[in-house]
Amino acid sequence: MGENGELVRRAKDGDERAIARLIAIYKGLVYTIALRMLGDPDWAEDITQETFIRAFLRIKTLKHPERFRSWITMIVRNLIYDHLRKRKTELPPPVRTGPGVESVRKKVIIQQALLRLSKQDRLLLTLFYYQGFTMKEIGEVTGIPSANLRVYLHRARARLREELRGYEDELLSI
Repeated sequence: MGENGELVRRAKDGDERAIARLIAIYKGLVYTIALRMLGDPDWAEDITQETFIRAFLRIKTLKHPERFRSWITMIVRNLIYDHLRKRKTELPPPVRTGPGVESVRKKVIIQQALLRLSKQDRLLLTLFYYQGFTMKEIGEVTGIPSANLRVYLHRARARLREELRGYEDELLSI
């Protein structure tokens, strides 16, 4: 069992230092997924907090401590999907940028394109490209069989490419 597995075991036994360490390790992962899926920093922060509350209330149910990363990702995914279902909300308004902020503008264009994709496409692209999850881990989180994931990811990339059509020159400029 690796260091994180040991931390999970200690957290299951109520060790508050282990819980604090797990939060420190995984907060960035959870927040980034929430932000990429929701596009709003306030919502992402709320979902991040709720994720850790739920995780540590239910940590004793985690049978395989070495799968904590996949498990917490499933929790954040479910909370995001619940949030989107409850709100049935429009996408947040586009972020405005000032002149000369090219790299920020590029990030905004990509984020807005991601937000126009389906929940599943956003999740697949976020886990694979932004979080570096393996196909096996993505399969655990999404429930999509590993044999199908490459096709799903390929289609998600194609849909993102379509959403970015017309921005090629701006995104590829130095």
